[in-house]
Amino acid sequence: MHYMKTNYKAPDKVRKKLGLIKTLNGRTLSESTINHIMSEFWIIDMYDSIVFQEPFQEIFLNFVKEQPKPESIHRLDFYQYLFTNEHNKESLERLALLMEERETNQLNTKTVEKFVFQKQSHSNLIGDSEKGIFTFTHHSIQEFLAATYILKHYNKKEIHDLILFSDDYISGIKPSWTNTVRFLIELNPSLITDILKYSKSSKFLTDDTFYNILFSTSTDSLNTELRTEMFYELYNKYQYEKKVWFPDWVSLTIGNFISENELLFLEEEFTKSLGLKDFLMLGNIVRSIRSLVKNDINLYQNHKDFWNREIINLLQNKDLNRNEFSVARRNALDIITEIKDEKLFAQLTEDFITHEGDFLVKENYLEAAYTINPDAQATAELLVKYINSENIGLSVRARYGIAHLQGGASFMKFFDSLEGSVDNMKIYRFLEHDRLEDEFFKNLEQALDETLYGKVKEFIFFLLEKIYTSNKYEFTKKISRILYKYDKKFLNELLDHVDSQFTFWEYSNIFSYLINKSNFKTIFHLFDNQEFLDSKDKISFIQLLKSQKSIKTNDIPEEYKDDWRQAMILSPKEKKLEQDKRIYEEFQKLLSYKLPKYSTRIFDFYNKSHVQINRQLNEKDKTKFKKLVFELILDKIQPRKFQYKKGEGSSYTLTQEAMYLGEIFKTASILDKTKAKKYYQKAIDFIPFAYYEDLDSAVKIIPKKSIKNLDFIIEVYSSENDLRYFQPTNFSRLITHFFTQQNTPPEILTILEAQVEDKKIPIYERLNILESLSKQSQSSERLEQLLLRLFALPNRELKDKANEILIRKYKQEEAILWRFQQIITRATKVEIKWGIHEVLPIEEEFHSKTFANPLFSLSLKYKKEFSDLLKFSLEYEEPGIRNYSIYIQNICLEYATFHARKGCYEGIEVLENALDQNNPHTRWIQNRLDEVKREYIFAKNQQRLKEEVQDAR
Repeated sequence: MHYMKTNYKAPDKVRKKLGLIKTLNGRTLSESTINHIMSEFWIIDMYDSIVFQEPFQEIFLNFVKEQPKPESIHRLDFYQYLFTNEHNKESLERLALLMEERETNQLNTKTVEKFVFQKQSHSNLIGDSEKGIFTFTHHSIQEFLAATYILKHYNKKEIHDLILFSDDYISGIKPSWTNTVRFLIELNPSLITDILKYSKSSKFLTDDTFYNILFSTSTDSLNTELRTEMFYELYNKYQYEKKVWFPDWVSLTIGNFISENELLFLEEEFTKSLGLKDFLMLGNIVRSIRSLVKNDINLYQNHKDFWNREIINLLQNKDLNRNEFSVARRNALDIITEIKDEKLFAQLTEDFITHEGDFLVKENYLEAAYTINPDAQATAELLVKYINSENIGLSVRARYGIAHLQGGASFMKFFDSLEGSVDNMKIYRFLEHDRLEDEFFKNLEQALDETLYGKVKEFIFFLLEKIYTSNKYEFTKKISRILYKYDKKFLNELLDHVDSQFTFWEYSNIFSYLINKSNFKTIFHLFDNQEFLDSKDKISFIQLLKSQKSIKTNDIPEEYKDDWRQAMILSPKEKKLEQDKRIYEEFQKLLSYKLPKYSTRIFDFYNKSHVQINRQLNEKDKTKFKKLVFELILDKIQPRKFQYKKGEGSSYTLTQEAMYLGEIFKTASILDKTKAKKYYQKAIDFIPFAYYEDLDSAVKIIPKKSIKNLDFIIEVYSSENDLRYFQPTNFSRLITHFFTQQNTPPEILTILEAQVEDKKIPIYERLNILESLSKQSQSSERLEQLLLRLFALPNRELKDKANEILIRKYKQEEAILWRFQQIITRATKVEIKWGIHEVLPIEEEFHSKTFANPLFSLSLKYKKEFSDLLKFSLEYEEPGIRNYSIYIQNICLEYATFHARKGCYEGIEVLENALDQNNPHTRWIQNRLDEVKREYIFAKNQQRLKEEVQDAR
């Protein structure tokens, strides 16, 4: 399959290029036009959109230049543009359809040979035919061509047969055809009516993907009747049938389908939802109005008396100042932001954000403030205040808002407030790490007058005196440049503040930022006039200028060119060579002892830097080092004779050789891998003494065929001695690495079993050993008896692990039923925290579902247990138990998904039958079940394709 590499910077690159091009009328594109164009190509493929890929990026930019109305560009226009002058397009269309029918992005070139076309004339469209494989350069080209051919040669019934899947359980659009269907609808919008009619079947899957396909088309090509039909289809489906929040794509697109009558309908719905205090209904309506404002501001303005009044009432209604109404309130603020109505926003007093309990609503309020009133002092003060917020989202939104400030009064207040908060650690971090948008500095420069200049200059000097290394911040340097540009005397004032070597270097980064041909001598006179600066300072400063590329060489005054040449700075390559040289010198120093003396540090140092050392290793040093490693150490060392002493708790004192033998094994492998393997028996004998990281070094030099003489480590781990408790899992790790279930000796299994039941070994290590044992044990009955003994113990972790293996390895019914019961018994109130916090075990289980995992792949024999489990989650009414109920529902969904991916619908059917349609808590799982149904359709369709291929053979 042909894939193009995702370039995550491409959208920004394309956006910038769009801002630079000139259209047919000689104008640049407005921000709203660029946003419209980007959204057209973002909504389907995001980062992998065709217009973000080469060579299509340049073709796309030329396409935009040639459009008479770029603000009306649609995705389809570009694909049609691509094929304006293409020949033999019909052959490509038939080929694309064949690939769609086979649900593949690649074909064997022999299959392609019968399609007549000149590859040279389609070089941008066809991928390289390497290894006999044909592809299109982007999947959307294949989908567009297939859709074009279908509309030319197929009637509506034949189109339905192509794009739809159907069996006794379910029908729906084939998952791999989604983008092709989008093109079909864009090319022929009347298909929407036919597909909507077909979707009325009770078994048709009308999930988010289905509606997203239908409603992502441009409304420009739809007649009024169809737009109205589509609005009510979308609104009623989510508002009344599914009874869920509008997905984000619905919130973005539903406004495209609202006309006068639909807006009057929404006014009635709004009034109704307020009376019912239905937060979900209210939130979806306000989101619809927000979508309308983005799509047709004029229609909104015709009804602004109603909506402006109701939006303010909604925000000021204390009965609705609760978390469940957050969506409605946030979107209400977004509407105010979008229409930029200062008088409307002014009706919200300063108390609004103070008394607002929802942080997300506060974020939207901040956005409204800096969008509507960027030149207000109150906005600047508000933003600085919330930079200090403990809530990360609020702090980020405030920092982002600073870039939107405008006007002298606003900036005066900003610097006043910032100076007053400079002792606050978050302000400090803001100055240190935040790179403000260029818009901030541009707006500041435009607002600068004598008064503001004085205030900003005062703040910069305050900052330089108050905060260490503040001269390095982008914030400080860029503002200094603005001040210097406004008044050249600013540089002299900076220079006047230099009264010591320390203050010079405090200001040095600013000097390097301001320096140019005209002020070079002014700055460098410091070195002539100040006794505290010497020639070394001058050379160091020139090196700083060179490293930051502050000034061109040609701009250096003649009298300073000798100094400039003397101040050499190393290139990255030279720096690396210098660093390598220092590493090798350190290695030689460690190797300098007269053998048999040596420094134990040399092995770790060599292992970490062997690449750099080996590049420079001369024959003399190499011979000496090999002699040290192999002849003086590995030939003589005897791990079996290592001494140890048990201390308090889990502490041990080992003989010195044991502390670094792992590093020596690693060194030996690097120096001579073949020779190192001759010491495999010593590596085996070292296992009981090896720390965790040293074990890998030892294991790597043990050939699998040589794992024979285990008498020493068997003696260590089977006899009564303290050494067996030093690193108990080393034994199981060694065995797992070298033995299979078929050839593990019985005496080894006996040791592993004893370790699992040994209470002196920490529980987490016993669990790891038990997992290893479950993979090594030959005797099912012997392991099962051990698991039953462990299951009878009071320790919960051992009990859970034993039960898991009983399920996974033996499918033992009692174990399975016990785990089902435990999921119910362990139900508890859990509050999921947001932001940075310690993750508790129950929260980790919600995420990983480790305890529940053994149940996911159970057979349909246990469908009743899953049905009962789901009913329990929906009926359990203990306050605050909702998070645990969702956890249980996710378990049931995993079970249904496992069977759906095998082309079995019964898992889905079991859960559907367990749902009470009148229970509001079923909405979430009903929507998740739609995702599982799509998995089922995909699996069944793949099975059908495989059968067709086999029949064809």
